[in-house]
Amino acid sequence: MSKMSKTVNENMQSDCSGRVSPSDFWATAFASSASSANTEHGALPNPSAVTMCGGHCGEVLSESVQDNGNAAVATSETEFNDEAADAKTELTTTALPRKKRIWELDALRGFCIILVIFDHFMYTIGQMFGPLWFGYDMESAAGPLAAFCRFAEWYWTSLPRTIIHPIALLVFFALCGASCTFSRNNLKRGFLLLLMSIAVSIVTLLFDESVFIHFGTLTFLSFCILIWEFFSRLLDFNKTVKKYALPAVSFVCAAVVGILFLVALKTPFQNVPDAFGWLFDPFLTDVKTSFNSPGEIMAFIPWASFFFLGAAIVPVIYRKRVTLLSALDKKWHKPLSFIGRHTLIIYISHQTIIISILALISFLFITPGDFLVI
Repeated sequence: MSKMSKTVNENMQSDCSGRVSPSDFWATAFASSASSANTEHGALPNPSAVTMCGGHCGEVLSESVQDNGNAAVATSETEFNDEAADAKTELTTTALPRKKRIWELDALRGFCIILVIFDHFMYTIGQMFGPLWFGYDMESAAGPLAAFCRFAEWYWTSLPRTIIHPIALLVFFALCGASCTFSRNNLKRGFLLLLMSIAVSIVTLLFDESVFIHFGTLTFLSFCILIWEFFSRLLDFNKTVKKYALPAVSFVCAAVVGILFLVALKTPFQNVPDAFGWLFDPFLTDVKTSFNSPGEIMAFIPWASFFFLGAAIVPVIYRKRVTLLSALDKKWHKPLSFIGRHTLIIYISHQTIIISILALISFLFITPGDFLVI
């Protein structure tokens, strides 16, 4: 404890019944500082510098201290302010820096979203607007636009899409699982996605029953996030245990879902209740249930295995939560990383934007005065 603090404490404790005003407190502190300064420079402190009077904590400065102490008090004030400024600067410079995002995960997520947008754009052209523009037999239509519509129709069932589409989905879902391990608001994220998925279901049902989305990507992700968060909260009793147990639990979940998928590939599940239609991809059951999601279905099996696999592996790879490719962290990936940081809003809005733009093109150029989708 410094001499100034010790003196102030002694004077404040000498009369517990008295009240100390701020002016008395600081006057005592600076007088004590002045006395300490004189002692350090070889002068003895004046015993009459500080006295107690009136039954409360106070201070009386003698004439000798008034003559010699004013300069010391001013010096002490200056030193006190300098020390406070230095302390503030030290706190500022030693504060933990804001954690930098792992750019390669953002960029890869952004690339996957671009593939999703391209896939949906080709579907919208080849399966929706193309037939409305040129008739369902587009082979006889001439012109570059008709040729592009035929290409989009071919792409939807082509071998390249058959290969690329599941790879893009499994990478994207693995990254979504990895995001859970970095996020502090998984419960909020899960319920937000669930509410958004309900809104999408209502809108698609009112718009056109043939594109009704009962259990699509948003619903699937909300279920996965909430399941992962459930296990995360179960392990909150011990941070050390959670650090190692949560990736293990995620891996077990991925393995269970993966095993069920492999079993169903060999022997399709039979008599699946309608209430569990969302669990299985339609080709994994022998009889199609009445569970209806014609617009999109993202069944829990097999896709959840990739979500939980990402949640299990990425925390191990990125133990320090920093990029592993710092040498490649340049400006070239900024657009992809930006898209990857805003995947939710982009995913929710992109199909509406695509349809709106194509409808406007129809209204202005192809079918003047007709939006085709209204």
